Amino acid sequence: MTRTLLRKGLAITAAGLLAIISILPISCKVKAAPDKDSETGSEATSEDADTGNTITDDTDTEGDASSEAATQEDVSSENETEAGTDTAFDPDGTYHAALGLQTATKLWIYRFGYYAENPGGSYCPYGEENWSKLTRNYNDEVDTEETEDKVVVPGDFTDVELKGNGTYTVKLENADFQKETTLSQLQIATDLPLDAEIQISDIQVTINGIDIVHFDEAVFEEEEPYLTGGKVVLLFNHWRDGLKAKLAELGCTENAPNGWELLDGREEESISVTFTVSGFNYDNEEAVEPEATEDVSDLGKIIGADSSDNPAKENESGGISVVAAVGGVFVLIAVVITGIVIRKRK
Repeated sequence: MTRTLLRKGLAITAAGLLAIISILPISCKVKAAPDKDSETGSEATSEDADTGNTITDDTDTEGDASSEAATQEDVSSENETEAGTDTAFDPDGTYHAALGLQTATKLWIYRFGYYAENPGGSYCPYGEENWSKLTRNYNDEVDTEETEDKVVVPGDFTDVELKGNGTYTVKLENADFQKETTLSQLQIATDLPLDAEIQISDIQVTINGIDIVHFDEAVFEEEEPYLTGGKVVLLFNHWRDGLKAKLAELGCTENAPNGWELLDGREEESISVTFTVSGFNYDNEEAVEPEATEDVSDLGKIIGADSSDNPAKENESGGISVVAAVGGVFVLIAVVITGIVIRKRK
């Protein structure tokens, strides 16, 4: 009898552990990754083909992607200038900031926003006609006419002038992400000199009206090929392990082969990043913090999960109770084994 009851107790405990394991994978405000054969297209290729700014499509082979990455490095070396590094920071001056991003589901839509001619071999560099636009390469599965030019994607960017200390917002509105749901890069590119004693803090990333993640302090780009135009603040980047570790600490763990499922892949999408700048000799009275957006804290609404998927579950017989806060931050486990009375046989 004793052994039988002990076995039952261990079985209940094991069931509790399985319940815990089933809860823990829930991460931050990112969506569940689509299946490889879903309507959003096949899985993006060669997730480690480059250290960033990868432009490819699902027709590339791994070798082709690696070759392209090598070519980009060569281009960046040839075009690297000292812009952003040899100009002294003027604390009474005016500088600029732009939103940069790249998707990575299939079409690799991008706008990097660097303030230099060709940092990192990026496409549509500063000064070209499409620098301030969303663009992508031709894709024979979705485009009817082949073209050597970049395909311009609908979307309106708002860049800002950094005119003193204050709070600023760079944003993208009315974007048509054309079934792209994975975001591989998101950043704020500036023309601030690299040695500028400027602090960028209190950074809020909002996508489609939902607050995704908040940084107390900026995480700056450190890869030299991408710094020829000035300081760059990294927000999401599949190729930066340190940033990914920081995001994981904030609850945003990658959940797609090349990044994070944060987009809907539809028309009229928006991305905004609000941040505070200090270190100038003067304040910008017009750069004030915008009104707070609607608080959307229910992760179930964001990832499309029914709240019934993660209810507090209780074993009616008094066995195991599991209460989990959606988001994986707080988990309370109560394991109660009742009805087990071990009696010593006489």
